[in-house]
Amino acid sequence: MRSRSDLTERAWTFWELRNLNMHRVVGLLRAERRFADVRTLDAELRGTLARNFKRAWWHGIAYGAVVKDDVAPLATDEEKDGLMRVLTAVADARARAYTGHAAFQEFQDPFLGKKAR
Repeated sequence: MRSRSDLTERAWTFWELRNLNMHRVVGLLRAERRFADVRTLDAELRGTLARNFKRAWWHGIAYGAVVKDDVAPLATDEEKDGLMRVLTAVADARARAYTGHAAFQEFQDPFLGKKAR
C-alpha cells in the first residue's frame, strides 16, 4: 500500500492499493470530536471515503479504518441488524445444543426474560 499524502482531508491519513482488479483503502482517523454512536461514526467514515475515492464499474472498493479517539469513548450501539440477529440465533442454537447456554452472552437481548435465554 502507498501513502496518499495528496489528499487533504482534515484529521485523516490514507493508504491505498489499486490495480486493474483490486482497490483497497485503509484510513486512520484522529478523532477531534465525540461521535454519539456507531451509526454517526459509520456515516463519517463512508462520507469521507466517498469524497476521496471512486469505485469503478468492474470492481468495488474495500476499505478499513482505524479510529484514534482521545476525545471520549464511543457510546455502545445495542441494536443488531437483521443479518446479525440471524447469525447470532444460529450460533446460540448450536451452542445450546452442545453446551446448554448461548454462544454469545454479550449479544443477548437484555429485555428478554431469563426463560427466553
